[in-house]
Amino acid sequence: MKIPLSIGALALFTSCAGLVHAGLVTSDFLSVGDNLLVTDTNTSLEFLSPFYTRGHAFDDAFVQNVITTYGFAYADETTVLNMINANFGNPPLSPGDTTGFTDAQNFFNIFGINDPTTCSGAAAIPCPRTQGLTSTVSSTGTHNAEGMIQFDTVGWLIEQNPWSDSESGDLQMGSWLVRSASAGTPEPASFGLIALGLGAILGIRRRA
Repeated sequence: MKIPLSIGALALFTSCAGLVHAGLVTSDFLSVGDNLLVTDTNTSLEFLSPFYTRGHAFDDAFVQNVITTYGFAYADETTVLNMINANFGNPPLSPGDTTGFTDAQNFFNIFGINDPTTCSGAAAIPCPRTQGLTSTVSSTGTHNAEGMIQFDTVGWLIEQNPWSDSESGDLQMGSWLVRSASAGTPEPASFGLIALGLGAILGIRRRA
């Protein structure tokens, strides 16, 4: 069956662009399909998913290398909260609700789950979460973290969570790194996907 060019091109564009939610579009950072870069089309800011820096302390050597090599900087708290609220429906705060569960799931679909953990109780309750450190300081020796969590059937926004600068190894915590979308350069993986898409479009055009 011949696929109309417009439909085939749209499908190929979607696969090359990555996941899309509201004003957010994912793309590859270091390897094909990693979807670690998230561009906010409303602000032209490009976020690196906190998943990539999970388990690392604020501005440690690993994070510094990412910042220096790829032109990122720490996002402040307001920038992160504005992005989350604008694209994920103003999620509720703790103790959350069922709408917040959906908001958190949408957030995880874009930024990933840093720590798919469980919480103790009468039984192990799923409580996956993703947080990221920001440049905002609320008390000496800490930086505020923002993110999302699900707990059983509810979910909520984690905001203004002061996190010790020296704490490392906790997988729920990464860093919110950001840069101008125009500052990012396509990775080899992105070029490969684009070339593949163009080749397929030309093939469709020839068969039509």
